[in-house]
Amino acid sequence: EQNVAIFQRRLSSLEAALERGDIDQARFEEALGAYAHVPESWRQHSTQFSGHALALLETGRLEELAPLAQRWLELAEEEKNRAQQIFAHRTLAALASRQGRAEAAEEPPARAEALQATGAAD
Repeated sequence: EQNVAIFQRRLSSLEAALERGDIDQARFEEALGAYAHVPESWRQHSTQFSGHALALLETGRLEELAPLAQRWLELAEEEKNRAQQIFAHRTLAALASRQGRAEAAEEPPARAEALQATGAAD
């Protein structure tokens, strides 16, 4: 659990450094590659996927993102974590859109909107 938190903080720091221009894309890609080696057993909660998933989306590593985002959504559903479900659905929609799958890109936002509407009724 502590190691996951360290990886998440490091990834956030790297994303900020990339955004500021303190590191270049190659350095960011190298650091992101290290995240891929985090054992699955360290990712036991849906919240532990978001940073990695977004970094993969931002860097265009869509083939790596697909299974990660799907696992993220599955965990969020098991946990009944509505916020993470919405976030994962929207990430899957962005993935489908970038892959040119227009029809598939429409389904996750509809699910996310339904989850938000359900949350508003709670």
